[in-house]
Amino acid sequence: MKRLAEINVLKIVPGRGTFVNADPDILVDRDSLNITLGREMIEGVYEIRSILDTGIAKYAAMKTTAQDIEAIEKALDKMKRSVQSTAIDPNLSIEGDEEFHLAVCEAAHNKVLQKIAWPIINDSMLRVRKYVSTSFEVINDAIEGHEKIAEAIKRKDPIGAVVEMERHLKMVFEKIYKLPERTTDLESSEGAAKK
Repeated sequence: MKRLAEINVLKIVPGRGTFVNADPDILVDRDSLNITLGREMIEGVYEIRSILDTGIAKYAAMKTTAQDIEAIEKALDKMKRSVQSTAIDPNLSIEGDEEFHLAVCEAAHNKVLQKIAWPIINDSMLRVRKYVSTSFEVINDAIEGHEKIAEAIKRKDPIGAVVEMERHLKMVFEKIYKLPERTTDLESSEGAAKK
């Protein structure tokens, strides 16, 4: 029961009971993602996240509102507070990270994109939380990446938001999953454009 609740098939409400999740799509989404992240899957998940998250960042920068910016900054503040003492507050770090990516997704103002992308993004985030939430280095690097993404979105710079989101994802996957370091096509294009 606990495992089914963790993957959102069941919802446990203290004092009321256990209920099957009312969203039928959640079963499809979870089944399609229910693959153990072995070495052969890591790069594929990274590429999927790169496609989805950078697209979301692009549209968030184009469509963001003052309310969206407030939600993004609130989530970022949670992550910052999680590392302000000598001991990491893992719950605050996890909440802030999830709320940041959800706020960026909502700032894109595309319900279809949200419906397709968020279950995939959230699933891969669930898998890395145990590593991310206990590492000062990774949380601080994530905060720095989130700040740069937020700045690009605030200045309504879709290209900057895409570049910063790609950098952030690359850092997370290299540190957590030990994705082989490589130059992405985006960075190669960006370097060529500067020359």
